[in-house]
Amino acid sequence: MRKALIITMLLLMIMTSLNAGTLAIYTSTVELRAVPITAKRFVLDVGRGSADEFDLWIAPGDTVSYYFTISNSAGEGRQSEVDMDLVIEADFSSVYQALPGILISLTEAGLQVGAADGSGRLSYSQSKAFAASVPEEKMFSLVFSWPDSEAARQSIMSGRSILPLSIYIRGTQHV
Repeated sequence: MRKALIITMLLLMIMTSLNAGTLAIYTSTVELRAVPITAKRFVLDVGRGSADEFDLWIAPGDTVSYYFTISNSAGEGRQSEVDMDLVIEADFSSVYQALPGILISLTEAGLQVGAADGSGRLSYSQSKAFAASVPEEKMFSLVFSWPDSEAARQSIMSGRSILPLSIYIRGTQHV
């Protein structure tokens, strides 16, 4: 009995050794060398001039424009290294309430690309607005046009209004 147990243990050790050696044939070690990993540069620059550059002084029958630029570069040799989508959003609901009949549109290089809806929301998006590593500047303007009407003249009589005007500009990497 003791002899059978020793032979069984010996066979088990031999089988384990063969099995381990066989598995070792299918494994290998890969040495990774250190490589620098850096993120690509993402640049979105909005030129709007000084804060007091734009005041919406408008009367019935007038058109007022606010110009701004959007660029994918910030100085010489510092442009975005990825393709970029562009989104411009604004909420002019307070302007619509205070100035009845006003029309608000967004133009790029003189061509209308968007307009505020009936509630005063303006939304514009452009896929791949900027190409990777190619510096570019886009010129936009917000155009406020207030047709002359009786309702417009009545709102002028109610006094001056100071209204918040905010434009949200977002650039995202094009995927």
